[in-house]
Amino acid sequence: MARVFVSGSITYDTLLRVDADFRDAMAVSAESLSVGYHCAAMHRTFGGCAANIAFHLKRIGVDASIIAAVGYDFTPYADWLEENGVDQSMLHRVPDKPTAQVFIITDSQQNQILVLHPGAMHHSRDIRLPNPRVDLAIVGPDDRDSLMMRIAEFDGVCSPVFLDPGQSITSLSNADLQSAIGVARWMIVNEHECSQVISRLGVSVDSLANQLEALVVTLGSQGSLIYTEGRECHVQAISVADAVDPTGCGDTFRAGLIAGLLAGDTLVAAARRGSAMAGETLRYVGAQWQVPPE
Repeated sequence: MARVFVSGSITYDTLLRVDADFRDAMAVSAESLSVGYHCAAMHRTFGGCAANIAFHLKRIGVDASIIAAVGYDFTPYADWLEENGVDQSMLHRVPDKPTAQVFIITDSQQNQILVLHPGAMHHSRDIRLPNPRVDLAIVGPDDRDSLMMRIAEFDGVCSPVFLDPGQSITSLSNADLQSAIGVARWMIVNEHECSQVISRLGVSVDSLANQLEALVVTLGSQGSLIYTEGRECHVQAISVADAVDPTGCGDTFRAGLIAGLLAGDTLVAAARRGSAMAGETLRYVGAQWQVPPE
């Protein structure tokens, strides 16, 4: 059975839903902004990019080990992961810090605002891998030192690396970004993150893709773009009539994409598998399906 290392964040998520459109506030021209919303629904769920990906990989039969730091309040989450068969052997517990917390506010148009308190997350740099040889490693959002350390650990090792810098892009220098891209076989970013990378490195999207075997750019409800071998292919998102919450859909997409690559799918076929899985997650509140559809 294939085995995957997933490094990055593990968090408690507080999900808030408001009956408004955030873009209305963004359209206001003002020197200062103070906006209040009525919260229509609130849930506290398990989340974090690394844990979400590992959870969904395990759900479809791929063994995934999470590389992350957690805090003194992690016991309920640990019980959940154990119940679902997710390997926790490389988690690092920090006794005097809470597990990272994310507050995610979703509006009526599925736009989201995220606020992160990192807590124990910075201590993932204290984890040393005994043997980094696995079938595939995905290096996800983390603090700068931890992400670059993971990249260095996997550099030159046989396992292919999937770079998923996410929110960490702002903490990485241009040299960091270039170094990480140089180690990766594939990179996945959303549309905004892709714009940040090409602007900072002074390259076109095509020249960025040419540094990799493939560049995957996610477009939310518009699907994804695959850049590989000098070609661009658009993969449609799955239409979901009863969509509830977009939280974690990107991570579920990544799990499906990775599973497809491990199964020998083409990149496009793997992305279609990821889109199908992301469509399922849209029907749940929370990334790990704790709150089932009504």
